[in-house]
Amino acid sequence: MTTIFGLKHPQVNLAILAADMQTTSLGSENQAPTKYLEGRKLWLANNEMYAFGHSGLRDDALNALAESMKSGNIDIEKVLTEGKFPQLREFNLSRLGDKIPDLNKLSSFLIISRYKNNPALHTCFPLGAVEPRTWTQIGSGGDRVEEYMNSLIVMSNARTYLNTTNPVNRDDIVRVGLEAIRYAQGIDIYSSGIDMIALTPDSSIDCFKLLQEDFDKKIQSVQDRIKAAK
Repeated sequence: MTTIFGLKHPQVNLAILAADMQTTSLGSENQAPTKYLEGRKLWLANNEMYAFGHSGLRDDALNALAESMKSGNIDIEKVLTEGKFPQLREFNLSRLGDKIPDLNKLSSFLIISRYKNNPALHTCFPLGAVEPRTWTQIGSGGDRVEEYMNSLIVMSNARTYLNTTNPVNRDDIVRVGLEAIRYAQGIDIYSSGIDMIALTPDSSIDCFKLLQEDFDKKIQSVQDRIKAAK
């Protein structure tokens, strides 16, 4: 399962991407894709003005496209401004082959950016369309993220009705991002790991190491507890 979740709340100057870390990697010739490998699906651009997450088949060609996006060889600001991603369109058309289209090979991206000190979120569709979003998701775990978000909307509406709402803050956005991925992972025993990149108007925060350090501490706590047991 792949889940990439993007969120940009209109009341908070913050945009985030959160993802699981299970990837599907293309095997050698005449082999089926190798699944259940762990790796990052999020990239932070070299200039730190944008970050992106990928859903789809991971292979050398995809890595080359991601590197072009990350390095600035593809003008991402132009892509977001014009609402067109011709390089992604050509990339996906090349994967369809000349017989029956294999939709499982198509790639899509979510991009967060902070151009003009304005954090934003965009969906990049396989055939090149690019559209702004407040929140969205891609990947096979997307339905579960939508369930989670819809439940939050219901609770928010209830609080509004009861006049018990509180202002949204950055902590809320971070919590929702991470909880959404964990909720999506609940139906897939093979899905593991969690990752996040956040953009404010003036900075970019790659949270990968922070999330892994927390996991390492949990492992160490378990090891210490078991080692100390009689």
